[in-house]
Amino acid sequence: IAEADQRRREEEEAFEKQRREEEEAIERRRLEALAKEEAKHKQMLAKLEAKRAEEAQKPQKPVVQVAKPKEKKKAKRVDPNAFFVHHRSTLADAEAEEAAAEGEADGWREPDADEEE
Repeated sequence: IAEADQRRREEEEAFEKQRREEEEAIERRRLEALAKEEAKHKQMLAKLEAKRAEEAQKPQKPVVQVAKPKEKKKAKRVDPNAFFVHHRSTLADAEAEEAAAEGEADGWREPDADEEE
């Protein structure tokens, strides 16, 4: 029984030791990956700063003047009543006006509807 207990303890200790070694290896890999990422980040920042400095050394292009916007043509205001004929003249009215004009030339004129009453 003592040998079985000792063997079981040795197996447990070996298992615990293996588990700790695996955890340490995992932690070591994680730290290495983190360090690589930080180094990569620093390298990118240095590259960006170098590019910015290089751009600052280049002569600047003149600022392009924005063309003034064209004035919009304003629509003319139209009286809507101008589209409709307010005074309708018929052929009879036109003939009557001609006759009146001839009559005035002769000295005679037709009495108006208001004057007949």
